[in-house]
Amino acid sequence: MAEFRIEGATDPNAAPTWFAQWTTLADEPDLTFVLPKQRLHASVMVLLGAIAAERRSRGRKNRVSGDAADNPLARLLLELADVGLEGAKGAFETLRPIVDQRTARQLSEAVADALTELRPSVSPSIVRMARSVFEELGANVVDHSGRPETGYGFVQVDPSRHRLELAFADCGVGFRASLQRNPELQGRVADDAEALQLAMSPRITGTQSPRTNMGIGLKLLADFSDVLGGDLWIASGSAMLHRKTTAGQRTNVIRSILPWRGTWISLDAPVA
Repeated sequence: MAEFRIEGATDPNAAPTWFAQWTTLADEPDLTFVLPKQRLHASVMVLLGAIAAERRSRGRKNRVSGDAADNPLARLLLELADVGLEGAKGAFETLRPIVDQRTARQLSEAVADALTELRPSVSPSIVRMARSVFEELGANVVDHSGRPETGYGFVQVDPSRHRLELAFADCGVGFRASLQRNPELQGRVADDAEALQLAMSPRITGTQSPRTNMGIGLKLLADFSDVLGGDLWIASGSAMLHRKTTAGQRTNVIRSILPWRGTWISLDAPVA
């Protein structure tokens, strides 16, 4: 029986390893997910949600290793990919399928309320940005992925760690295919790296409708990561971007990866 393993560090820097596994295991009829005992990062949770939903849509079976007792959220997610899950008390932790615009709005309000309650020192402007970012990214899954049934969003606000984790993933068409739905871009996007950079432009849309501009959400996300001084990762197809602070400057580093069939986004940032 084939195994999908999450080992060692579960932070977003390990994502290319997860994508590489998915490339070889996506079509396995029966797949066991082997999870570590340590807490899983938001970036892993949404990936597992998207994978579980995508496999279930094709009649594939998902199993979870018995060693995953310390990750009940992940276990339930893999077994019941169509349900939303809440984390433990003392921190805000929620994982939800992004099935429609209403879900995206509900989650954005929950994020804003959690920041206000758990981190009272966070400024109202940060709370407003968090609300807008979460709603726009959820809307992107619905409007652009082509497979919103595989979309998941996760957010965690942990007062003990003073960290915000936010992540989205879907097994949809990805940035490049979405952008090329726009007649002005059809056949003009050279590769996934260029598509990723284009998708972050607020004037670029992946459809013929100006009301569904994927760049709005991604530009807001980049601005939000800059305000918080957090690390941002975005992957689609064979390209992954890491936005971070280097020598006091915000920089984007893009690398080639084995392809992720869809989109994947993760933000890890301090909250005072």
